[in-house]
Amino acid sequence: MTHSDLVDIAYKWVLKNAHCGVAAKEIRCITMEQPDVIGFGSNGHSVMIEVKVSRADFLRDAKKLFRKHQWMGVGSYRAYCCPTGLIKVEELPDRWGLLYVNEKGKVKELKSVVPPNTALFLNPMDKNNAAERDIMYSILRRNY
Repeated sequence: MTHSDLVDIAYKWVLKNAHCGVAAKEIRCITMEQPDVIGFGSNGHSVMIEVKVSRADFLRDAKKLFRKHQWMGVGSYRAYCCPTGLIKVEELPDRWGLLYVNEKGKVKELKSVVPPNTALFLNPMDKNNAAERDIMYSILRRNY
């Protein structure tokens, strides 16, 4: 399965399962972080999915400045999406979710991405609100 295949799967997952009414994939704009998938819901709710297809890419990702200082990143809630078994739960950064995708393209939420009670999005991560606004602006410019 390619990176592009997993991005498409994660994009659909965010719209269907992460309480996001708007999402974008592989958005490129002026922000330091260029998420593979980001979804937005009401009340500042956002979900960022980072897709990994190799161990080397996953290990490199941990060295990025906005991974070391999570308040610099985007997403009230964050997760990795990868082929089944590529990343282990115990390797995740604090409070990150994990989505496995099998060879048939089916997603299994190995570690929860968003809280189960959608009325109360409890305990969101600190995030870079300015970067999220820049991403939203970029999405709007492309669509209008």
